[in-house]
Amino acid sequence: MKISNLVAILPGLTILYLIKLTIFGLPTNWWEILVYLCAFVFLFIKKSTRLKKSEIASIALITLITLIATYTSPEKREALGIIKGWIVPAILLYWMLKNAWADPKNITLTIKAMVYQGILVALVAILQTIPAISNWWITRAPDLAQYLNTGRYTSIFNSPNSAAMILAPALILALYCHFDPGSWLERPRWPLALLADRLGERNLKKESLPLLASLVIIIGLVLTHSRGGIVAAIIGIALLALSRFDKISRAWAVVIAALSLLIFNPIILSLSALNDPNHSDIRILIWQKSWQMVSQHPIWGIGLGHFHQAFASFTLHQPNFDEFITPYALHPHNVILYVWLSFGIIGLIGLIGLIGASVRAFLRDKSPLRALGFALLVVMLTQGMVDTTIFKNDLIIWFIIAVLLTFRQSENTK
Repeated sequence: MKISNLVAILPGLTILYLIKLTIFGLPTNWWEILVYLCAFVFLFIKKSTRLKKSEIASIALITLITLIATYTSPEKREALGIIKGWIVPAILLYWMLKNAWADPKNITLTIKAMVYQGILVALVAILQTIPAISNWWITRAPDLAQYLNTGRYTSIFNSPNSAAMILAPALILALYCHFDPGSWLERPRWPLALLADRLGERNLKKESLPLLASLVIIIGLVLTHSRGGIVAAIIGIALLALSRFDKISRAWAVVIAALSLLIFNPIILSLSALNDPNHSDIRILIWQKSWQMVSQHPIWGIGLGHFHQAFASFTLHQPNFDEFITPYALHPHNVILYVWLSFGIIGLIGLIGLIGASVRAFLRDKSPLRALGFALLVVMLTQGMVDTTIFKNDLIIWFIIAVLLTFRQSENTK
């Protein structure tokens, strides 16, 4: 296997971050080791970085913002762990994929590898519906009893929502594989009509595999009972269908995406509940306090890796928080609040700028790959309104893939 092929399948191996180990006293995991080793080999094999000046400038800005957030944070060890485990691997993989994707076949390899990861996550969730397996899982991880005993399945993760944050974008990728991307430009038809065409073709085995993968992932997603994940997947499917048509339809796709993010915006939801003293929804209470923390630290935030400790201090003397709310406030359950509090207003502006650039690229070119990247981006951001997507060992890589795809020119990846 060529190193470029290995790099192409790396996004489908992100779950290796769950296998942890210690090297010379430094905590790490197999995902980090694999990325750093590949980057080391890639550095000596590839002479061209294929990065534009604007990309290099963006990476430099990200580095500067991260260093400021680390300096601001009282939790230097946590901040350095985030840099080592999330940010540096994401930058390295972005650079490596820019090289590996020079061969369009490697793009297909990346997409399929990510779908296989989604299938694995879904299959484990399905197996957890078997009582014997569920009970075994609880004996191994008692904290999961709160989910598994109530019919919410976590797969290989520590919560159903974490599983849904992989399954929702994986479903979009699987459906993309099913509906031949080459036919998007040739036959502007709705998905059900395309499905009828596919079922009428002779090569059912080849065509049915992505559809079977989609059904398995749908079942896994439903078993998580993650409302955010299910809603995000439905929106993503709608955007993927709309993106096949003319520029007006793609513009409507952007409008729908913007409305979705506005409707599920926790700032609006939490502010609307400020005057309700009887409100008891844990997530809304976390959003409210997080927004109050933003109002006190609007410029620099509270620092990288410091949210849980800052939240605990901020709510120390408030009734019921220490016992019932703070244990669930490991993060603010929202991407916007997380970025603002961790990286300050400059980090938030940077994220908005990156999303805006991706949307402009999507509108400029009727490319199946750009449509796929846009749908993935919206799915992750929609879930990110009610949970902290993107900023996790595996999810930051999926976010990088979405961004790379939105900037990809029209090509046939078959």
